[in-house]
Amino acid sequence: MAKKKFNRIAVNGVYLADRYTGSGFHSYLTNFLKQLSHIKAQNHYYVFYPEEKPPIKPCPHLKFIPLPKTKSSGSYLEDIAKNIETNPFKINKIFLPHLEKIPQNFPLKIYLTIHDIIPTLSLNPVFFFKRKIPWQGLSSKGLIDYLLIKKLTPQVEKIITISKTTQKDLTKLFPPLKHKVKVIPPFISPKFTPQSKKTLQPYLKKFNLTHDGYCLYFGGHTVRKNVEKIMRFFSAHQEVISFPLVVIGKKEMKKAILAKYRQQSNLVFFNKLPLNDLSKLLAGAKFSIYPSLYEGFGMPLLESLRAGTFPLASNIPATLEITRGLLPTFDPSTLKGLLPIIEKYQPIEKRKKIIRDFNRKTNSLSNEMAMLGFDNLFVEEDIF
Repeated sequence: MAKKKFNRIAVNGVYLADRYTGSGFHSYLTNFLKQLSHIKAQNHYYVFYPEEKPPIKPCPHLKFIPLPKTKSSGSYLEDIAKNIETNPFKINKIFLPHLEKIPQNFPLKIYLTIHDIIPTLSLNPVFFFKRKIPWQGLSSKGLIDYLLIKKLTPQVEKIITISKTTQKDLTKLFPPLKHKVKVIPPFISPKFTPQSKKTLQPYLKKFNLTHDGYCLYFGGHTVRKNVEKIMRFFSAHQEVISFPLVVIGKKEMKKAILAKYRQQSNLVFFNKLPLNDLSKLLAGAKFSIYPSLYEGFGMPLLESLRAGTFPLASNIPATLEITRGLLPTFDPSTLKGLLPIIEKYQPIEKRKKIIRDFNRKTNSLSNEMAMLGFDNLFVEEDIF
C-alpha cells in the first residue's frame, strides 16, 4: 500500500524583493506563490524572504521566514542553509525559481526552474543564422550559464522548464538531464482578465488612449525581442494602419527610441507601468504584439489572451507551442503575414471568437493545472 508523505519545501524568495526592477523572476515567483495561497496544497512551503513584511498573505501551508536584508555569507542560499539547520520545520527540499550557483554539499534536495537557455544557445553560430538573430545578441552570459548547468546536473533532483521548447533545447545540450526535466507552464497574474469599458475608461483617459484603438507592446527590449523592427513597420504603414503602436519600456529605452522616432505620430511611448495599469491597458487594446525572434515561453502572449486581447504573434517554436494552431502568426524576420492578419482581424467579433475558442481549448495552460503539476512534483510515495 502506498501512503503519500507531506514534504516541507523551502523556497528561495529573494526575487520577491525585486519588484521595482521588472524582473521576470519576480513575476514568475509572485504568481506561483499567489496561486499557492489559494489552493489546498499537499505540501508545506517556507519562503525565505529578505524583508520583514511578506508581499503575499501567509496561510497554513505557506509561511514566510525573514532573511537578513544583506547577505551575511557568500550567497542567500548559504543563509538559507544555516537557517534550516536551526529552525524546527524539518525542511527536506528546496525550490529555486531561477538558475543560480548552489553551494557545495547543500543539505536539501534541489528543484530548480530553468526558464530558457537562450544565452547558451547563442554561442552556436548556427542559432544566429537559423533564427536570424543579429550578432548584437551575443553575450558572455551564455558560457557562464553553460558551465553552471553542467556543474548543477548531478546536484539537482528535478529541473522544471516552463515549456517543451526549453525542455528540448536543454536536453539536446545536456543529455544527462533528460530524465530530470518536468515541463510546467508559468503562472499568469489574475489581474490579466477582460474588463468592461466602464472600468477601463479612467485608465485609458489617464494615458490619452481610446478603447480598441491601439496596438500594445510590453516586455523586454533586448535584440531578440525585435521591437525596433515592429516600430519601423508601423512607421512605414501609417496610411494603412489607422491606430498607433503603444510601446512600454524602461526610461533608457524610451530615450534612445525617441531620438529616432520622435516625428512618428503613430508611435506612443510609456515608461514601465505598475501591473494594475498595464493589465488595464492590455485589456483595452485592439491588438497586442509579440514579435520575438526566440523565446523560452512567451508570458506576454498568454497574458494578452487571458486579458481578452488578440495577440499578433511571431511563428517561433515557443509561440506555436502556446497557440497550437488556433491563432494566426507571422514571420518575425521579414514580418511577412503581419499586415494581412491586422487587416483580417479588424472586426472585434472576429478577434473575440478566436480568443474564446483558445481559452476553451487550452485548459492545460491554466494556473490551476500548473499548480497541480507543481504540488505533485514534490510529493513522495512511501511504500509499506
